[in-house]
Amino acid sequence: WGYGRPGWHIECSALAKKFLGTTVDIHGGGADLIFPHHENELAQSEGAYEKEFVHYWVHNGLVNVAREKMSKSLGNFSTLRELFKQYDPMVVRFYLLQSHYRSPIEFTEAGLQAAQTAYEKLVDLLSGVEETPARALADGVVHEMLQALCDDMNTPKLLAAVFGNATAIREDSVLAASVKAVLHHVLGLTLVAVTQELEITPEIQDLIEQRVQAREEKDWAAADAIRDQLAALGYDIQDKKS
Repeated sequence: WGYGRPGWHIECSALAKKFLGTTVDIHGGGADLIFPHHENELAQSEGAYEKEFVHYWVHNGLVNVAREKMSKSLGNFSTLRELFKQYDPMVVRFYLLQSHYRSPIEFTEAGLQAAQTAYEKLVDLLSGVEETPARALADGVVHEMLQALCDDMNTPKLLAAVFGNATAIREDSVLAASVKAVLHHVLGLTLVAVTQELEITPEIQDLIEQRVQAREEKDWAAADAIRDQLAALGYDIQDKKS
């Protein structure tokens, strides 16, 4: 055949043998690598060593944008650095956990916003709860959560168990503590309230003070007009006794 270089498939078989041995416990990769890459890798390694090559194949689904694979070559990708300017990192993590790792994800702004709303509900459900995982394995709800993970890391099923038992969790502080421990230490969710900073510019502050003055003078029409003006600018004014 002459001079040349080994193909991609045989390179991986050689590297796996050199660094991991003839059998690999867990082999990961994107779903787009199953054929032909991983099938060739499997055939080569088992043909060469006559042993099972991989115990567990873990193929993740692709992240799509407008039904196309997110990739640098297409220029349709977002970096985490860019996302974190708009969304808390925990919201992004929660967004990804809502899909099974083997399933493709259609990455959308609406999906991220919905994830933020759902995550805020989860934070509220477990607000003020101290983590004590003593009942983690014994309790029915937590057992259901862990069984979901045993079912090929089915994180959507785990989250469904939490939201489906929200009333029981809210009414049982011990159960809530165990649920929070699993969500925090297994899924890595901090469950801290999402903070959104909103700049109060001098112009906005001036409008707020004008409205306060109008209310003190009982000029309700002017106060309502300023409130509507602030709302149009994205600021929601809430009047409380304090």
